[in-house]
Amino acid sequence: MPGDHAVGITGRTINKKRITLLVTALLILVLLLAFYRFAPSPSKQLKGDSDGDGQLEIYQLAESQVTVTTEDAILWESDPAWKVTDLVLADADNDGQEEMLLVLCKKGSFGTSKPMWMKGEDTEYSNHLFMYRLVAGRMKPVWCSSAIEYPILRLQVEDHDDDGLQELLVTEGPAAGPFYSIRQLFYKKHTTWQWQEWGFALENS
Repeated sequence: MPGDHAVGITGRTINKKRITLLVTALLILVLLLAFYRFAPSPSKQLKGDSDGDGQLEIYQLAESQVTVTTEDAILWESDPAWKVTDLVLADADNDGQEEMLLVLCKKGSFGTSKPMWMKGEDTEYSNHLFMYRLVAGRMKPVWCSSAIEYPILRLQVEDHDDDGLQELLVTEGPAAGPFYSIRQLFYKKHTTWQWQEWGFALENS
């Protein structure tokens, strides 16, 4: 009957639209994954006399690695196995001297000092925040976090609340896991942290 024929056409049209939408969504997903996979790594160059010896240091982030140099020598290089995504030079612990802060991804949460309850190899790839201080021409670790549950997408250091002390202003992404690159497009959280003698404590979220 003519009415049945019309319904059949409508059903086929709806199915074609659904298939078209599904294919379009898959193509967009593939393109986004390709963009985040092959996007160029961030680069940054900072300069400062961070140890107060009258000599300028250059802090260079390029191709996911950090190099600290003077006019005469290379003072420090980050581990080639790390993927450094951000570099900040600031007095993050409010001691009067600028520190170098690195946001990075690496395998292993605890390094060589694993907690007693952990058995086997520590090989999980995770996000970390490391802080170093230049002392007598040598870069010394001040504080190195274990794995961060919500990876840092952006890091700033400033006196956010005008109390005379510097705070970390952190933009966090979603918890690590499948389709992280896509999920981070839809999840961003801003938190504020301040140094409290043994590490950074959350002020608000």
